Amino acid sequence: MFTLALVLTGLAALLNLVAVIGAPSQAAADGHGEHSLVFPQLLYATAALTFAAAAVLRTFEVTDWGRTAVIVAGVPTVVAPLVYGRLVGEFTPSHHVIRLAIVAAVVVVFWLS
Repeated sequence: MFTLALVLTGLAALLNLVAVIGAPSQAAADGHGEHSLVFPQLLYATAALTFAAAAVLRTFEVTDWGRTAVIVAGVPTVVAPLVYGRLVGEFTPSHHVIRLAIVAAVVVVFWLS
């Protein structure tokens, strides 16, 4: 169960990193400027780093904060596409369902492990 939690957490972090990397090309294709990407990229990068920190904290059992970090990282992972979806090219329902399913799985498995 613990390994599954780490794998899902890594997948959630990867989802956010892909959004950070892919956002500039999508925004440029849609005619948005670089300045419009600052906050969405910051939000996605923060979520990715928080998921990574949660995995590290949980692996080494440094503190119980790792479980809380998963929820803290999950919120922007689910909310960011709803707010900035059109800007970064993630405004299809499948993106939201997949993100929500992965974040929900991470939270449940992480708290049970």
